[in-house]
Amino acid sequence: MRILKKIIIICLISVMCIQVVAFSDINDQKLVEQTVKLLGIMTGDEKGNMELNSNVTREQFAKMIIMASTYKDSVAENSNYSVFKDVKYNRWSAVYIKLAVDLKLFTGYIAGTFKPENNITLEEAATVALRLLGYENSDFKGTYPNAQLAKYKSLGLDKNIFKTQGQYLSRKDCMNLFYNLMSSKTKNGSIYATTLGYSLSANGEIDYSSLLKKELAGPYVVSSNNLNSIIPFSLTNATVFRDGVSSDISKISTYDVVYYNQNLKSIWAYSNKIVGTYAAATPDISAPSSVTVAGNSYTLSSSASTHKMSATGEFSIGDTVVLLLGMNGEVVDVVSANKVENTYCGVVISSNKLVSDNGALKNEIVIALTDGTTQKYVYSGSISVGSVVSVEYTNGNLQIRRASEKNINLSNYKFAENVVILDVNQYGEFSVIYPNRIDKI
Repeated sequence: MRILKKIIIICLISVMCIQVVAFSDINDQKLVEQTVKLLGIMTGDEKGNMELNSNVTREQFAKMIIMASTYKDSVAENSNYSVFKDVKYNRWSAVYIKLAVDLKLFTGYIAGTFKPENNITLEEAATVALRLLGYENSDFKGTYPNAQLAKYKSLGLDKNIFKTQGQYLSRKDCMNLFYNLMSSKTKNGSIYATTLGYSLSANGEIDYSSLLKKELAGPYVVSSNNLNSIIPFSLTNATVFRDGVSSDISKISTYDVVYYNQNLKSIWAYSNKIVGTYAAATPDISAPSSVTVAGNSYTLSSSASTHKMSATGEFSIGDTVVLLLGMNGEVVDVVSANKVENTYCGVVISSNKLVSDNGALKNEIVIALTDGTTQKYVYSGSISVGSVVSVEYTNGNLQIRRASEKNINLSNYKFAENVVILDVNQYGEFSVIYPNRIDKI
């Protein structure tokens, strides 16, 4: 039987993939709301309030339908003329109403009016949504709106909407309508979300995770005072995640890599940094696409990082560098080790003696880190396999220290929010265990 060693290490956890919301912990309506906000179809006020009980006007719905279409990024900034006599060219909704009418999604009234402030009824909204799916008046047999409402129901557009003909739709109703629209079939049989370039989950609904990645702005590297210039919305009410954990704006630090979504008023920051010797470039030093640092290969994802690690760039083979990693573990930027003080925690899983170029005897040790990766270091001292260590770079100098036994304790102590457990056996195999996966912890 393998002997397992449970080691508690209190240190920052670097999460290599985006973990925004645990959907098992939120209800369906929260997911619907987040998705529709992320799509930019509906947004809340400055504090994110959606006012879901308020009715929706015809002009508001005109904007929503355009934001749910392939034309959402090509709306003119302003209108040059009045489309309807009750929609002047300088009205906020004029550009959306004009585009919706041009696309034959919306129609006005016989008197040449649009009645923008009238509340929209179920049958009006359903008809507009069906037109966005490619249906025309000639596709419906029977009288209006019975045929349209029958199709609306058969496509599943009515899920979680309990209004009937003639009733006004609330913002909550519209939120559900547009969420349902994304997983509905168009006239030609395609799922509507896929026509916008979005992916579907296993249950046939729009995939939130891939949607989020597609709609994020970034990456950006935080300097000492540039966060306000990066983020285009107020930081006061922003929702912040750092390394996959709910956080606050004060925790974002210099050299963090950040992404944001303006519709959600949310920021995702990543502090993962790789410090080590620049050992190799692939395919070559003139134009590297990946580099080897601390015994592992990392993909260069930006022109800045590619240039810095090239023959004409800032760093050369043998230099000690800091790789700044983004949400997917790729290199966003590279800085000198002199600029960053960084500490890792981990367990030594192998140690081999080697002779350096100058004839000195050193140890090549491999450390399992708390982010689930391993890193290789050449170290002049001697540390046995199984030791809990901290790896620290200060002013570009490497220091590896054994953790004090008195600091490796569980009894009567509360876990910090960033505690991680490494489960290691005598063969050097390991896995990361998070405290919430352990019974009674």
